[in-house]
Amino acid sequence: MKGQRGARNSYTEPMDRWVERLNWRPSSELVRKAVVVVDRILSEPSELLELWTESEEYDAWKASLSNLRQTWRLAVRFSGRASRAAERDRSALWTDV
Repeated sequence: MKGQRGARNSYTEPMDRWVERLNWRPSSELVRKAVVVVDRILSEPSELLELWTESEEYDAWKASLSNLRQTWRLAVRFSGRASRAAERDRSALWTDV
């Protein structure tokens, strides 16, 4: 999640430890694709959306997905800015030579 963690508690502890040991970061492209998937799930026609709409937990589910999507979008924006800044820094090194 590129440093954008959700809730951490005793329930998530085993997964939190596994993620920390894994030390893997998704590419910006993979995160963009995940955002597209969540957008699709939250748009009609979506059987998953329809099933959750009938649930008492619909509002919590939708808020959770919306929060996840926002976290990913921020991660992609930050990553893009960091990449552009790094590219400018590399370019500046060569122009000074």
